[in-house]
Amino acid sequence: MTHLDVSAKMGRMDYFDRDEIGSGLDLITGSHKTDVSLQIVWNNL
Repeated sequence: MTHLDVSAKMGRMDYFDRDEIGSGLDLITGSHKTDVSLQIVWNNL
């Protein structure tokens, strides 16, 4: 029996008092940041 689980998550953060987010190599020019993650789990029982 094979069991497959797929999960996705999306998040968005808006900053109203900033024009840049982060610092150094993680610097984003803009006032919002969006994160997307995907997880796939396959169980072969």
